[in-house]
Amino acid sequence: MVILAIVWVVFRFFLDFDGLYGQDSYEYLRYTKALNLYFRTGTFPGDYFWPLYYPIAGAVLSFVLKPAIALQMVSFISYLIVILYSFKIIKLIYPQNQNARIFCMLFLGYLLICFG
Repeated sequence: MVILAIVWVVFRFFLDFDGLYGQDSYEYLRYTKALNLYFRTGTFPGDYFWPLYYPIAGAVLSFVLKPAIALQMVSFISYLIVILYSFKIIKLIYPQNQNARIFCMLFLGYLLICFG
């Protein structure tokens, strides 16, 4: 975990990587900003093709954080919810197994490294 934190700090601050890559992330950020403007001034944000809950959650959080950081927080909170419910499902299916927490952390850490 410490190594992941160090890698994140290097990419974020020393290489000035904003965490956005690909067309989708920039479109989510654009629409988050448009929704925030809509919430503040009533300016219509325009049509949108992708699902709305992610930019809506980002727009609400962007009242206290920068929009890009707000969207990353939404993703991080979603990841924590996945960890919680994965652990609960494993405990429900295998109540006698005491290694469910270790398995969850290893598997979800693997997901974060590969797809994060």
